[in-house]
Amino acid sequence: MMRLLLIAALFVVLNPVYAERTQSFGLHAGVSLNENKEFYSAVFFTSHPLFEPMQTVIGKVYPRINTGLGLLWNDEKTGVVGSLGPSVIFFGMQERLRLGLGIDVALLSRTQFEETDFGSALEFISYVNIAWGIVEGLTAGYRFQHMSNAGLSSINPGLNLHVLSLEYSY
Repeated sequence: MMRLLLIAALFVVLNPVYAERTQSFGLHAGVSLNENKEFYSAVFFTSHPLFEPMQTVIGKVYPRINTGLGLLWNDEKTGVVGSLGPSVIFFGMQERLRLGLGIDVALLSRTQFEETDFGSALEFISYVNIAWGIVEGLTAGYRFQHMSNAGLSSINPGLNLHVLSLEYSY
């Protein structure tokens, strides 16, 4: 996973086209509110443009590549989670309102959290988010995400998180 993150970071730094586009970083903080699986997460993330924005009938669409590194924990155990994946952002209302969709490949440092076994260190995180530009450069949002191993293991409980985000663009 660290190799993938390093390759993505080098691609962003060495590609001169990226210097002309908006990049961002921020924090996702989430909690599960379902069943008896109470989990929390805090993930530092970065987001970088993949291509030129695409003009569509509904507005501009921005393809992105995202990286994340943070913690996943419950009352007794804590693990590290790293992620990498693509997303698209749709802008509306003078680019203040944003809708995003994405999927990340994630690696967990631990698969067993007390009675919850995620079955595999390799997980997939799919999500939808909505965000609002508070002031220029600063965005706050809500993200619903689902993490599972997509059947790579016979044990696959999945985890839904409600996530609040704060993002700074530069």
